[in-house]
Amino acid sequence: MNKFKHLIVVCSILLLAACGEAEYEYSNIPCRLHFDNATHNNPALASAMNPLSPGIFARVKITGVNPRYFEFSTNQGLTEKSIFYALDDKYDPILGIKNGLIVGYGNLDSEFRAYDAQCPNCSDAQAAIMPDRSLTMTTDGHATCSYCHRSYNMNNRGMIDKGDNGKSLIRYYARTTGPYGVLNVN
Repeated sequence: MNKFKHLIVVCSILLLAACGEAEYEYSNIPCRLHFDNATHNNPALASAMNPLSPGIFARVKITGVNPRYFEFSTNQGLTEKSIFYALDDKYDPILGIKNGLIVGYGNLDSEFRAYDAQCPNCSDAQAAIMPDRSLTMTTDGHATCSYCHRSYNMNNRGMIDKGDNGKSLIRYYARTTGPYGVLNVN
């Protein structure tokens, strides 16, 4: 019986240690996007949603007032806009901290990802007024911050690969049904 109690204590300590300062894989910052590329036919987004072209990422943002547009810019230099339909408004999109997401397949594990387009180490999602700390994408799948000079590898789960230690990119749950299918981020 004494050995059994000892085993329970050891297991409890191990479980508590595992729950320490673990980073959650997905953010709880409000984010919601439903985009039907079968309707919009946006080639910039299609290139990022293609599992056969990993390493291509597209920045997503909403521009304009009336009419509004979805704007997609890839790390390969392609930029395309799609008009914002009434159906798109029905889904009430929220694009992360400051109206920007980056989506695409990583080339290390071919997993589809969505990141916030703001630097996680220079942004505060809780701040009432926050300066724009948008990341710049490079053709090799990195996102860099011009303010803190960190570089994040989008192909490797958004981890920092140059600069001071800090948080990895803010990540949202994302899935796609293919290049000219549906994109969902939440």
